[in-house]
Amino acid sequence: MNIFKNIRFKGNASLPVFFICVFVSLVFWILYSLNKNYVYPVTYTVTLQNTPFSKQVISEIPQQVNVTLRSRGFELFWYLIRNRERNLIVDLKKYTVNNEKLGISLQSEFSNQNHSRLKEMDVVTTLPDSVWLYLSSKYMKTVPVVTQFTYSIKKNFGLSGKVSIVPDSITISGEKSQLDGVNEIKTVAASYDNLDRDLKATLSLTLPAGKVNLSQKEIKIHIPVEEFIEKKIPIALNYSINGSGKVILIPDKAELIIQVPLKRYEQLNADSFQVMVSAKRYLKEGQLAVELISKPQGINVSSIVPSTVNYFIER
Repeated sequence: MNIFKNIRFKGNASLPVFFICVFVSLVFWILYSLNKNYVYPVTYTVTLQNTPFSKQVISEIPQQVNVTLRSRGFELFWYLIRNRERNLIVDLKKYTVNNEKLGISLQSEFSNQNHSRLKEMDVVTTLPDSVWLYLSSKYMKTVPVVTQFTYSIKKNFGLSGKVSIVPDSITISGEKSQLDGVNEIKTVAASYDNLDRDLKATLSLTLPAGKVNLSQKEIKIHIPVEEFIEKKIPIALNYSINGSGKVILIPDKAELIIQVPLKRYEQLNADSFQVMVSAKRYLKEGQLAVELISKPQGINVSSIVPSTVNYFIER
């Protein structure tokens, strides 16, 4: 059933026509109004950015700037719709700060940052139109970086070098009273498990309490990991005692059992290691100790076989 058959206008039949005329008139009035020129105030929040690391702003700066714009209603309407976040960023990196006083034109900053949006508009006033920044030198000192990360290495893999941290110290700045209690800067906590390849990562630095600035916000770490295989290297042993006869060692050779990165397997031989026979611990028992003195970096020595040798002196 068609429900519109039961609809009947009561009273004057020209009422719908009247409402249509009112609506059309309203549309034309809005279009006419939006085509006229208007002056409209807009408030922007002022934000400083990239203050020089060695300086600090000691003067009060306006938190807001009031900009009065003049344009047609259409342009103003779309400008306000498309620019709901109104933030005037003053980037101090663009300025040369050679002294402790810096003048900034807020009107120029606003015009430069909104150049493409102001083609059909005029900036009538900017209040305040400029501001003076007063800066002072900061107290600075260098502190070590303390890392807070752990790692584990997969079986048959190992470190092929030192774990590096770059940089291992940074410069902090601020008021002396704020910096006196800061003796180190820590990284965020991190964990790396079952590594089977080189790890290069970035760790953020944690900010200490108070107004303390860091020369950088993160550091880089490198954990060199490679696949390791076992290798046995024979080492000749000898020992002598001043003023005595020849010392005979039994056996006169030892074997180093090492874990070596696969790519360095062929490079290593007995000359790569320094082993000595020592009488420090076993002389009274008729034995000498076989001790490792030096080894190449990134090589793991699992054991020395034998770890002690018998001896006698031939006179």
